[in-house]
Amino acid sequence: MSGGAAEQTPRVYNMGGHRYILPFNHQKVLTEDILCPYGAAMTDETYTLNEVAVRLSLSKKDQAVALLTRKIKHWTNYDLLNTIGEKHTGTGRNRQYKKDEVICAAYLNELSKFGLTIGGLKDFREEYDKWMKSASKRKLLQGGAIEDEDGIYEGEIGGYILYQGWSGDDETNGKFLFVDDRFLQQKLLGQFPPDMKPQYFASVLLLNCQEIVERLKL
Repeated sequence: MSGGAAEQTPRVYNMGGHRYILPFNHQKVLTEDILCPYGAAMTDETYTLNEVAVRLSLSKKDQAVALLTRKIKHWTNYDLLNTIGEKHTGTGRNRQYKKDEVICAAYLNELSKFGLTIGGLKDFREEYDKWMKSASKRKLLQGGAIEDEDGIYEGEIGGYILYQGWSGDDETNGKFLFVDDRFLQQKLLGQFPPDMKPQYFASVLLLNCQEIVERLKL
């Protein structure tokens, strides 16, 4: 174009499985802690109900996938999993799930193996949504690792979902905590926080986030 300004087009940046669109020649540096204020985050990573079931299945056998399909439908109907758009899609339309929902489904599946009821799984979902608001916890829940900024813990730090089953009351759900390798190291050394003394709970379930997410092959 002669005698005029060059045509300005939006720039697209890829980060963490999302595309961030910035207008024109804006040079804002993006990090995992900053969402672009000029455009919405979009993701191409969506999965159908059947694709989620296949990824959750270890054997990939038809019977196992069919069972997981029913479980995912059940969890979706109870709002334990969120779909893109309406959860009741109608005949001929597949439910679609984002990556973080697939990961949540994997955690729900693990917890359900140990007999947690819908009430307990709802408690987990509430905590999961809170944890995902933290950049460091989100990274760990997605199967990643972080480093200890204080330099006390050597090596990469992985994340874990800890479920405590209370003793003495069958009607009370347990408590979910998100912990990492530093916490487990303290536990092994007997350094219990005041509210985590052994006498307060009868059983503990520990989910290894890296192992569970790695099996999904997302």
